[in-house]
Amino acid sequence: MTKTVTRRGTTRTPAKRAKRAKSLGQHLIDALDEAIAFERGELEIPASRVRRVAVTAREAEGVPAPRYAGSRIAALRGRLGLSQPVFAQALNVSAETVRAWEQGKRTPDGAALRLLQLAEEHPAWLTKHVTPVTTRTRATRVTRATRATRVTRENFEAALLASAAQAAAIARGDAAPARADTLERTERDTAVARSRRSRR
Repeated sequence: MTKTVTRRGTTRTPAKRAKRAKSLGQHLIDALDEAIAFERGELEIPASRVRRVAVTAREAEGVPAPRYAGSRIAALRGRLGLSQPVFAQALNVSAETVRAWEQGKRTPDGAALRLLQLAEEHPAWLTKHVTPVTTRTRATRVTRATRATRVTRENFEAALLASAAQAAAIARGDAAPARADTLERTERDTAVARSRRSRR
């Protein structure tokens, strides 16, 4: 039997080496079994203390965000396949801001630069925040817009009719020019009529 002398002066036979190698392999298999059990939720690892070390300005510095020209922003938006208003909503800025960026009237700065960089490097992250408009949502928007237009038109028609009636009465000499209380009554009557229509 051959013996091997290690640095520490101990002797190790091939049998001891095989036993040690086997135990190392067994340790690896046990560790993998433990990882699989943990992943399946069969094993809970006891809470341990984690010491967090703050990264200070002496040890590291942040890399500045790249600059974005209008053509680069327009190209990014084109790759994502989003309109200016939808792209603006995804970035949480106004559509006018995106339009000004793309036309070169304004340049993005501050956090907007980092946000554009994130959108460029991780487009899936940005498109995750864009949801399709359902038929129900679209119908609700149309209904609200139609209702608002109808109310505006009714207000205008009521005010026009009241003004015409007042002008006719003044022309005939039947009435004096409208006083503030008469106008308030006309506005109140219009509001009552509008609320009755909305209840229907």
